[in-house]
Amino acid sequence: MIATPKGLTPAVRDKIRQDIAEAVASTEVQDRYATLGYVPLSLDRAKIKVFIQVESKRHEAIIKRAKIELQ
Repeated sequence: MIATPKGLTPAVRDKIRQDIAEAVASTEVQDRYATLGYVPLSLDRAKIKVFIQVESKRHEAIIKRAKIELQ
């Protein structure tokens, strides 16, 4: 996942998103991902928010048990 700073202009954010999508779609990156066992996801902002919420909830017990805190 790639995050950008808050307040980034929509034009810059869209350009970054477009460049990343093009890179991920390239044969070179697809081949490299395959050798590493990665599955690339391309999610819009709303889907990323849901993904983070679901994953955070899924790992909540582990995070609490390990006493992991954000700094």
